Amino acid sequence: TGEGCFDSLKDNLKDVIDIILHSFSDPNVRVRWSAIHTIGQLSTDFAPLFQERFHQQILPVISTGMKDDANPRIQSVSAEATINFCSETNP
Repeated sequence: TGEGCFDSLKDNLKDVIDIILHSFSDPNVRVRWSAIHTIGQLSTDFAPLFQERFHQQILPVISTGMKDDANPRIQSVSAEATINFCSETNP
């Protein structure tokens, strides 16, 4: 997603995150899946800046996705995004 665009996007990352977070409440499951997947990718591409700046916004939303019993694919991609987010953090 952001690979190779770090310098161009880092100053506008909050705007990108706001758009993505808005998509988490979309009624279409494919839009929600894509939003969560994008968070996982950004967690890798913009680490550790992404985790430091946005953990309070991102982690609750990903956690909600893991509780979505009606959509196992949302649960799965939420777990993957959590792994990506956490694996790029420093203790």
